[in-house]
Amino acid sequence: YALLALIIPVYFIRDIPREFKNENARRIVLKLIASVIALGTFLFFQKQAWTQIIELEPSRQSLPDKVFLLIVAIHSIIVFGLLLKMCYLAGHFSKTISSEVKSLLIFTNPFEEMRLRLLTRALVFVQFAWVLSYLLMLGFAS
Repeated sequence: YALLALIIPVYFIRDIPREFKNENARRIVLKLIASVIALGTFLFFQKQAWTQIIELEPSRQSLPDKVFLLIVAIHSIIVFGLLLKMCYLAGHFSKTISSEVKSLLIFTNPFEEMRLRLLTRALVFVQFAWVLSYLLMLGFAS
């Protein structure tokens, strides 16, 4: 389930640069909120996996378990940072829904689009890194 919860935000985030070009702040905010919910779900599943590994007796924890625990911890910190950035951007773009002046200032600023593209690429990279590390850990476990 954790992998599915990580893939879903990419589905929502991938269209945000296009929504920016269309100056559709409402859809940007909705997609960011949906992504925040999915990433929060992912972090919940990560915590569950982390708890299961920690609850093992130290003698039963193998080296792959300890490495996986470290990867989960680092990955969770990065995902939490992305989640905070998405919350900030959702609040930032929600201000433009009711104000034409703020909308004009944000949608004519090329750096705003660059921030959204960077967020999109960071999320795709984090997803790729997680899938790769998960497959490597499966390979080590067998």
